Amino acid sequence: MKPYSRTIYRSKAIFNYRLSRARHVVERAFEMWASRWRILDKASETKVDIVLKTVQWGVCTTLHQTIVAAWMQMAVLI
Repeated sequence: MKPYSRTIYRSKAIFNYRLSRARHVVERAFEMWASRWRILDKASETKVDIVLKTVQWGVCTTLHQTIVAAWMQMAVLI
């Protein structure tokens, strides 16, 4: 998505602001991942499909661990 240029209307300015904030959130999240997994910090020499599967595995593993940790906290509170 591209921001509006020469913003005249308030609604376009709000859109530009929200788009900018969303982009920064995604960039910060990727920076956090890259600092945690150094392999994401450099260009890959492997095939694209292998890289996609590796990233998908990492995302699924992280999501699973987050859910398990949340369940464990809920179990302790009950």
